[in-house]
Amino acid sequence: MIKNLLCTFTVVVTSLSVNAQNIGIGTSSPTTPLEIANPTNLPTTLLIQSGNTQYANGIVVNPSTHATSRRSALWLDDWGVLQDASGTGTKDFGIYQGSAAAWRLFVNTSGNVGIGNVSPGYKLDVSGDARATGDVLAGSHFISTSGDPYFRTNTNDKHIVLSGGSGWTSTGATMVMRGVDATNNPHGIEIYTGGAERLRILSGGNVGIGATSPAYKLHVAGDIYSTGNNIINNGSPTLFLQDTDEYSGMIHMNANQMYFLSGSGANSLSWAQNGSYWPLYINLTNDDLVFGGRALFMEGNVGIGEASPSRKLHVNGNTYMFRNNPAIDNGAYTNTHIELVTNDNSFPGIGFHRAGTDAFALYYAGGYPPNIRYRDASGNDARVVTNRTNVFFQQNATSNGVFDQAMINVNSGFCFLTYQAGDYRGGGEACQIYSDGTNWVLRAQKGSGSGIYCGANCISY
Repeated sequence: MIKNLLCTFTVVVTSLSVNAQNIGIGTSSPTTPLEIANPTNLPTTLLIQSGNTQYANGIVVNPSTHATSRRSALWLDDWGVLQDASGTGTKDFGIYQGSAAAWRLFVNTSGNVGIGNVSPGYKLDVSGDARATGDVLAGSHFISTSGDPYFRTNTNDKHIVLSGGSGWTSTGATMVMRGVDATNNPHGIEIYTGGAERLRILSGGNVGIGATSPAYKLHVAGDIYSTGNNIINNGSPTLFLQDTDEYSGMIHMNANQMYFLSGSGANSLSWAQNGSYWPLYINLTNDDLVFGGRALFMEGNVGIGEASPSRKLHVNGNTYMFRNNPAIDNGAYTNTHIELVTNDNSFPGIGFHRAGTDAFALYYAGGYPPNIRYRDASGNDARVVTNRTNVFFQQNATSNGVFDQAMINVNSGFCFLTYQAGDYRGGGEACQIYSDGTNWVLRAQKGSGSGIYCGANCISY
């Protein structure tokens, strides 16, 4: 018996069966309120033509009238399109595979889509791997909520490009992670900014900044600025200063010695001696400094044991000198010697002095050979002066600079001894020539008793 059947359409059927409250089309044993069979294999089993309004409904499946559930479903064999997956009255939506008892796609009421996930927290929330054969566009972030994010290609010869612009040569930042090439040689990582490559990491670990083929662990083409320390840590560290068109230089550490070395040639990374010594090395155990060539101090004062030198060479402390014996041959030094030279009209010399006490000096005065001068703490002078033929023994200059002096003159085989007193002296001054340490043979006296006297063993002609 059919109850409450309202038809507003025309049905043309060749087989219609009514069984209790079930209607069968194409079947005589309907098991559901409406069961349609297609025994004649027509291309379409059910065709529903909607009206001509804009939002006309084709098929409407109302939810359950259960007190809490809003579940409704449309099944296609093993697959079901369901609402209210939890059965608690929500209006979520999903595609369910019956044989696997699993939700394959789920859309919650917030519009989030889950694939393999019935609690999507994002607009697209995938549990498992995802693959795109075209571009993937994101207006915000890629976020991994569990584990580390992993991007890879499906074959080794492909690359992964992360770009902040429209491509590798754009003005945005781009990172290229290369796979192997056609011959299975591994590539590395490249970073581009402003349309140019800035950094490259090769598969062997060498890093190039501005260098596309880095030959070292860090290879920089350009200047380096650092506000921290630059540390070289190995058993024999070396800093190379490689000049492309002149001799190179190196700073090398080995066996407690710091060496300043010269390269073997232009653009060289090997060192060589120019003679028997290195240019400079420092013994770090005792601070000894060894120069292989000349040491020239062009300006300023030099202090040895003196932090504030007041002279061109200011030595504070005891001094020792070890040298070969100098010899003079025809006016020229033939062995090691010391020279004091000035480039003006001042007189070079060597002085020995203790503050407030006696002083002794060897110095060069005018056009004469070196003089020897002694002065005591009271200001009394004694000097030995030579002018190549005469030797003067002088003491205590007068106010006008005239010294008491004795002179020995050696010329043409004769020896003369003379004496001259200062202008202020009184009588009694004399000059005597001795034949031995006690007896004089000739005496010249001025003042009282002035005259020339012949002493012992004196022979007159």
